[in-house]
Amino acid sequence: MAAFYDAFISYARADSKAFAIALKEQLKVRGLSQIWLDLDDIPSATDWQGRIDDAIERSHHVIYIISPSAMASPYCKLELERAIAYGKRIIPLLHVGGGDSAAWATHDPTGCATIRLLNWIWCRDGVDDPAQYLDKLSRTLHVCDEKTGAEQPEVKAYLHQHTTLLTQALGWDRRHRETRFLLVGRDRQAAETWLRTRTIERAPLPCTPTDLHCEFITESIKNASNLMTQAFLCHSDQDQAAADQLRRSLLRQGITVWNYRTDIQTSQDYTSAIGQGIEEADNVVFVLSPHSAQSPYCQQELAQAIALNKRVIPVLAAPVEPELVPEGLRTIQHIDLTDNTQASDYAADESQLFRQLNTDAAYHTEHKTWLVQALKWQRQQQNPTLLLRGYNLRRAESWLKVARTHRHLPTALHEQFIAESLRQPPNPALDVFISYSRVDSDFARRLNDALQTQGKRTWFDQESIATGTDFQQEIYRGIESSDVFVFVLSPESVNSPFCADEVEYAQGLNKRMVTVLHRAIDVADLHPVLAKLQWLDFREHDGDFQANFAGLLRTLDTDREHLETHTRLLVRSGEWDRRGRDESLLLRGQDLQTAETWLISNAAVEPQPTGLQQEYIRAGRARQEAEAAAEKKLRRGRRLGVLAAVAGIVVAAGAGWLARTEQQKAIASIEEADARIAQADMQVAEANTKRDKANQQTETARQETQQAKRDQQEAQNAATAAAQAQQTAETRAREADGKAQTAAVAQQQAEASAQAADAKAQAADTKAQAAEVRAKDADIRTANARRDQRLAQIGTRLEQAGTFALSRFEFNQIEALLKALKAGSELQTAVAEAGIPVKAISRYPAASPIFALQQLQVNLPRGLLAHQDFIFSASFSATGDAVVTASANSTARVWDLKTGQSVLLEGYIDVVEGHTFFVRSALFNATGDQVVTASDDGTAQVWDLKTGESTLLEGHIDSVTSAIFNAMGDVVVTASRDGTARVWDLKSGQSTPLEGHTDSVTSASFNRTGEAVVTSSEDGTARVWDLQTGESTLLEGHTGSITSASFNATGDAVVTASRDSTARVWDLKTGELTLLEGHTGAVTSASFNATEDAVVTSSEDGTARVWDLKTGKSRPLEGHTGSVNSARFNAMGDQVVTASEDDTARVWDLKTGESTPLEGHTGIVRSASFDAMGDTVVTASRDGTARVWDLKTGESTPGACQVCKEG
Repeated sequence: MAAFYDAFISYARADSKAFAIALKEQLKVRGLSQIWLDLDDIPSATDWQGRIDDAIERSHHVIYIISPSAMASPYCKLELERAIAYGKRIIPLLHVGGGDSAAWATHDPTGCATIRLLNWIWCRDGVDDPAQYLDKLSRTLHVCDEKTGAEQPEVKAYLHQHTTLLTQALGWDRRHRETRFLLVGRDRQAAETWLRTRTIERAPLPCTPTDLHCEFITESIKNASNLMTQAFLCHSDQDQAAADQLRRSLLRQGITVWNYRTDIQTSQDYTSAIGQGIEEADNVVFVLSPHSAQSPYCQQELAQAIALNKRVIPVLAAPVEPELVPEGLRTIQHIDLTDNTQASDYAADESQLFRQLNTDAAYHTEHKTWLVQALKWQRQQQNPTLLLRGYNLRRAESWLKVARTHRHLPTALHEQFIAESLRQPPNPALDVFISYSRVDSDFARRLNDALQTQGKRTWFDQESIATGTDFQQEIYRGIESSDVFVFVLSPESVNSPFCADEVEYAQGLNKRMVTVLHRAIDVADLHPVLAKLQWLDFREHDGDFQANFAGLLRTLDTDREHLETHTRLLVRSGEWDRRGRDESLLLRGQDLQTAETWLISNAAVEPQPTGLQQEYIRAGRARQEAEAAAEKKLRRGRRLGVLAAVAGIVVAAGAGWLARTEQQKAIASIEEADARIAQADMQVAEANTKRDKANQQTETARQETQQAKRDQQEAQNAATAAAQAQQTAETRAREADGKAQTAAVAQQQAEASAQAADAKAQAADTKAQAAEVRAKDADIRTANARRDQRLAQIGTRLEQAGTFALSRFEFNQIEALLKALKAGSELQTAVAEAGIPVKAISRYPAASPIFALQQLQVNLPRGLLAHQDFIFSASFSATGDAVVTASANSTARVWDLKTGQSVLLEGYIDVVEGHTFFVRSALFNATGDQVVTASDDGTAQVWDLKTGESTLLEGHIDSVTSAIFNAMGDVVVTASRDGTARVWDLKSGQSTPLEGHTDSVTSASFNRTGEAVVTSSEDGTARVWDLQTGESTLLEGHTGSITSASFNATGDAVVTASRDSTARVWDLKTGELTLLEGHTGAVTSASFNATEDAVVTSSEDGTARVWDLKTGKSRPLEGHTGSVNSARFNAMGDQVVTASEDDTARVWDLKTGESTPLEGHTGIVRSASFDAMGDTVVTASRDGTARVWDLKTGESTPGACQVCKEG
């Protein structure tokens, strides 16, 4: 089946069957091989009308062969109606003349009128030249100029895009207009350009967009703009016809419109939705009539628009008495539709409306943009992360200056919000840098808005780079200042040299990187740095942005303190380096101590400290030590300075007193003071050597020192008087100088005596400190002796345990590993309590458990410990002695839980490698000797665990979501995202496709006999396939994607789970349907118990429910704090195990109502199931481990599946 056809041939068999067949062959000769003709292209036993509709939809042209029979044919009429409805380019060929035109006009007025307006090609048998009309038709279909034969590539491209967009729009419409089927990125931009095309090379368009085209493209634009629109359409119910006409006109121009009939979602509050629609619209188009003028709803909407200073454009749909016109509209010129008498009148009014909308369009868009941001800020208690920054702030500031003089003024909230944005501190620390391709601007903008709403400070180039700045340096500074580097994955971004440069710069700064998958990529194109990372797939949860965004928030909030410190030190070290390593920018005091602690404790934590950060911290320590040494030297200098000052005072005093007769008294006083100082120093030294008298002697020294200071003060006072007298004693200066020198010598001798006293005091201090150290050493030796005695006792026991572990390794590896782990754990506890450094463990006699663990790790195969990536599923073998896990690291693993013998490490604990993408599921056959795996590489594989050989099952063209054996183990059924399931006969190697779904198949499973298969799909249906006849029974009724479908034990009923928050039980014999309603979120799984009288469901609302099918009542299982991914009964049906995104599983006793949490995983638990006996559970988690839980003890086995990520 071709994706698209060159043309669809519509004809009446009675007149033109032979002509149509010959025409197709002639066109094929002329290079047009994709011509659709019902005689050749409708397989037997298929819905022929559905095939015809599909072919018209996917054809670039429709060839309508005119004949009398065609004019009267209801089938030709239906085909022509469909072609017109789809806006197809129709080419009429007159084959047989003589039809009754009047009867045709009566029978098919629309078709007849349309055909009459077109230029026909005459193809009458025996009348017109076949070569001539075939050449003309061929040129038309090849989209060439009819006269010159020159190709018209722009016309052809427009025509083909019409067909492509039509198929996409119809697919969106058939899938309940879900957002995930709208256009994004480059596809949306190209569609916008196409829609706004009016002529091609000044010629009319070959075909026109349909209303569905326009709605599909403008809804895509609206989605890209966070649901903000260019026009809010306000009208009363009685004016619906006029409103619809206006809406179609606006959409045809590519103008996005908000209307209550199409934009209020189910369960959304009507009033708040209307209010939000007005807030987020550039303009309000008010359909004025007597009804709307008196409608309280319309008046309320108008009042809100005027209060927000919105531009209101009134359109008069019916005459209104002047006194009834709302006051807010009386001074506004309106567009009058009431005087229209012909189509051209409406076209003139339409043009007037478009002119008004286009006038100052940029101003009103910014009015709306800043208002919406301000309202978010106000409603979130003035959340500072929503304030404007960088380029956005400069733009808003400029807009505000213009707005104050505009007719539609800014609101008070505009003013307050922009003023507050201007007052915020410059260059705040940032949480997230967003790297993306311009093609993905829509998604990146939505991501940025969502992050800011959640309190994250973001760097987003559309907001952060002002015009005229060095954008490259701004980008580098943004990366440097952000805690996390978020990269949006798309085909364009992974091939962009600019994005690659940002990745490399972030890597050079050791930034934490998070990748977000927006659109499918070729992993071979990934940058080596990004290839190492596990991306967050925003296509999951049916493309639900909010559901996927929650996962991103959890990732961003991990290790926040470490990331903030990393960024802070990176910014400061970068500034220090750029400014020539200015020492004034180095860390000091508590900041330095905190940074050193961070550096030591986070040396191995990702992202690791950079070399520049380490240099910066070391430079700060060196600077602080240098300053301490300088301060010590300065203090010593100050002491000497004080002594020199005293000497100077003495000099001055001596000179003054020599001028007077009382100089000798001053010298005597100074000598007496020096003697008292020396005496005090001696007393201090004596006090230090005699500790029992230290306090008394210190007090005496203090008193005598104070007396000496008083004497010195008196000497200074006398010196002042001497200085005054010195002016009259110049004749005796020489004698005074000589005697002053004598005094200075005496002072030097006094200083030497004081230094000697200091030395004695220091010696005494040293002896006292030494005594204290010896006392502490004695205490430490006593404690060490006691510790060593205790360690010796523990060590003897643990040494024996370690030796035993080593001795058992050859015979029972898992037992040896468990013994060594237990002993090692006890050793770690004992050593930690004793305060022994980790590096010193080897000196103690109990180190053999560590050596045993090291030896076991060396000898174990690397596959034993765990997967290196998260695990999608884990399931038991039928006997319960083995588990198989499927992982995102492209492998599956089989784990032995029973014997643990060494031979099993080579032949039984197998790493099933060979897939190139995620392995989504892995299951045993009934005998446990084979495993089937399903992978994202589009294949499944069947593995023989005895021989190690595998059989590749190829045929799907997209990811395989599940694979399962039948009861005999000789047939496998697979489900795929390519919209099909396949049944594989393992003996013959043949596969049978099960085709009928129109979207991804989410699950497929056999009934007990293996004669039937049930499949579920994202198209909202399930199907039951009879493998003997090939026929299928459609189970339809859900309004959302179906996540799972499975039979009951007897195979006469099916239960389905859906994202529409319901499950359904389908009785395949009677056709009866039981609706299971009660969940408030998507239902993720549903399954029967063994006795078929109950169903258990799990849901994203955080609960599971057990449904009694006899009474119809349900019992909620509440306790999880996150979405529940799966729920399963045990064999007896008296217990249920659930797996949740809150990182736990729970086992529920249905008799007592009690639940037992299974805690230990550090990531989302994706699945959980019982073994056959019901006393053991296996869980699979995104933390890269599976765990086997003993329900009697409540413990999980720390063995093959659970020992963490060393594999």
